[in-house]
Amino acid sequence: MNRTIAFINKYTDLSEQAIDFLYTYGRIQKYRKGEIFVLQQESNNRSCLLLTGLVGFSIINDKNDSVLTRIITPMNYFVGCKHIYSNKGALANIEFLKDSEAFVLNNLHLLQAIRNFREFSLIYNILKQKDLVTCNHYIHLNKIKHIDRLTYFYSHFPELKEQLTVRQLCLLLGFSNSKQYYFALEKYYKSQGF
Repeated sequence: MNRTIAFINKYTDLSEQAIDFLYTYGRIQKYRKGEIFVLQQESNNRSCLLLTGLVGFSIINDKNDSVLTRIITPMNYFVGCKHIYSNKGALANIEFLKDSEAFVLNNLHLLQAIRNFREFSLIYNILKQKDLVTCNHYIHLNKIKHIDRLTYFYSHFPELKEQLTVRQLCLLLGFSNSKQYYFALEKYYKSQGF
């Protein structure tokens, strides 16, 4: 719980009542690599602040293949339904790509916290803005040439360098095979002066 409190306190000072709310309604949950948080179109009505590990969002494409669409890194949030104001199913499968820890809160309690505590309203808006920026980067990834995607990805997500397998990177960056990945990797190293 201390990591969650310290993270929020970087942006705002939590009141004693807000800290009590976190201890009363939130919990730290551990997840194993490969564990599914929610399947696409299903809903679990929980929100998480990822503390450690990695989370992947994936969809099933028209060829019935699972395609990785984005990665959630520590100190970012994700929701087990469409969004916190909806009970509709998740827009993607959400899976833990590494052993992970998350601060988990039921969406009803999160909405209550946002309404009743200025601190939670502020941190939710900060996390939402970070999520929008991240989503925009993933949209841009799919608009640029395959050969340039890895360089773009590492320049905007340096914390993910050497965190994903070649297969995961191929799925995420839309490479049809590992050969495309290695061409892109060569271009990335050249851009770095190697």
